[in-house]
Amino acid sequence: MKVDAQLWQLAAIVSALIAGFGTGLAGDKTNWHEYAQTMVDARNTALVSRDWQALAQLTAAGSPAREEDEKLKSWLQARDIRIQAMSTQVIATDVVDRHGPILAVISHQSGAHIRGSASANEGQRMCRLWRMKEGKIFDVTPCTETPAPPEDPVAGSHSSASLTSAK
Repeated sequence: MKVDAQLWQLAAIVSALIAGFGTGLAGDKTNWHEYAQTMVDARNTALVSRDWQALAQLTAAGSPAREEDEKLKSWLQARDIRIQAMSTQVIATDVVDRHGPILAVISHQSGAHIRGSASANEGQRMCRLWRMKEGKIFDVTPCTETPAPPEDPVAGSHSSASLTSAK
């Protein structure tokens, strides 16, 4: 199952990150771009499949990020909104602070297809600071300055969750 494979891959990355946190990221060889894309892929898949437990596993317990996801879950459920497909590309990732770490992640959501809507709901390119705690997202805030995107935007990886949720 695609969701299980993604969660297994995410668990392996998180385990490696926790080990890195224990050593203060000394000699850190983590591919943060791949990590950010994996997190975005897992989030997209969880939202499309309405797997609220998988969504919660991406954020630290009791964190502002978990609280925001709970609000999003409640909002989607109260309005019976079903995301049928979601596509997000991580364009660039930069380690802003090695303690935590804090990542500046530039991404672009090229579509969030909602059941019953013809709109692709394309988002603007945005930069967000991900504050991490023990391999999970603790808080997400806007970047104060948007880092320059890479010269070759094709070099970024691409996420596409295309599961269809049945009502």
